[in-house]
Amino acid sequence: MALKLIMQTAESEKIKQIDEIIRLIKQAEQHIRYQNCATCKISGTSQINQKLEEHHIGGKANFDDTITVCLDCHDFLSDHQKAWLPTKKARSNDIISYFLGWADIFDLLYKKTMVFCFLKLARKFRSQVYHLRSLAN
Repeated sequence: MALKLIMQTAESEKIKQIDEIIRLIKQAEQHIRYQNCATCKISGTSQINQKLEEHHIGGKANFDDTITVCLDCHDFLSDHQKAWLPTKKARSNDIISYFLGWADIFDLLYKKTMVFCFLKLARKFRSQVYHLRSLAN
């Protein structure tokens, strides 16, 4: 589903980093640990903090997918995750958390690059959350 959303956006926008984003999603599913920060690499920014950590995209309790990020990026993502991470375990929380986690990653990429397509991807992933929540009610 995530790849489908990205491909739909890629058709309407010229996303220079599309291959890297697709690779990142696939690597997150496989829990591949890397020697550099995924978001710094995609954004083309220098990695200031050399300490690397694994970030659970949908929260550790909800989803296993992880990406390797530097401490600075992990702090950003974790702070945003705390705002939406559900306190109760519900069936729909897993996929909702997954989409919100990717939205935060795209927000971070937008913040680092000011490339509008990242903001558009963040919005597209959040709109999926609103859709899923409306189906659950």
